[in-house]
Amino acid sequence: NSDSITYTYTPGVYTASMSLNGNPVDIQVTVDKHNINSIDLVQVSDAVTTMYPMLTDNFEQLSVAVMENGSTKNITYDAENKYTSTMLLNAIQAALDKCTVK
Repeated sequence: NSDSITYTYTPGVYTASMSLNGNPVDIQVTVDKHNINSIDLVQVSDAVTTMYPMLTDNFEQLSVAVMENGSTKNITYDAENKYTSTMLLNAIQAALDKCTVK
């Protein structure tokens, strides 16, 4: 498929932080040379999961989509989760930017 872009990464684990209502949330991305192997939420406080009960489910859907897609581009999400989804995708992208070979 000539439409798919293969990214080259510096293998390793990369982290990006975001803030939801002043509460830090860390996104951890693990990559090998050409694949996003895992995307995890780390250090999520109870305050965050209480305020954003759908955060974990929303994150799971987005991380699976990003891994399947190989990028954060053209990922779709529910309109009701737009704010959180945008924040999560931006944080995932920030982590990927750290390891993408330009």
